[in-house]
Amino acid sequence: MQALSSLRGWMLDCTFKSFQRVQGAADAYHAALEFAKEPKGWLVIYGINGNGKTHLAAAITNSLLEKGKVVLFLNVPELLDYLRDAFNPKRDRDESAMSYEERFTTIKTAPVLILDDFGAESETAWANEKLYQLLNYRTDMALPTVITTNLKLEDFEERLQSRLANRLIGKIVKNTAPDFRRGAGEKGS
Repeated sequence: MQALSSLRGWMLDCTFKSFQRVQGAADAYHAALEFAKEPKGWLVIYGINGNGKTHLAAAITNSLLEKGKVVLFLNVPELLDYLRDAFNPKRDRDESAMSYEERFTTIKTAPVLILDDFGAESETAWANEKLYQLLNYRTDMALPTVITTNLKLEDFEERLQSRLANRLIGKIVKNTAPDFRRGAGEKGS
């Protein structure tokens, strides 16, 4: 799982304690903290670029890893590249030489899955289909999932939107904090 993970660099140091709790971030902060305490259902955090969504997702990941939980943190555009790369005969991205099916199954069945920057991927029929299959499987199996996105839910393709907005299994939180990258503040989006 760690070999698949996109959690690296500054994200390895993200905690709830290091998160700057500014106006507009309280709901997202508390929802993320609750999810980290008991990961079940889904948590979708959306808002503008640079307002701490990635920091909160990484803080959830780091908190769960500290507790010995298996969690997979993936940046969605990189996830799709990783899946596509399974068809590359050279496979220079990883040495595991996992097949496409093995890669996709590992991601779909992760005990806890964090999908960062959902909607930042190039929208293609293939990408939409893979993301739908991933979300649909995790919905059917009620697997704990966290999704961060800069988009509003209505901006997603209808099948993806229905999975993301499923209030029966998850919580949707808008982070209205300002863009930290443009002013004083923390790293992360």
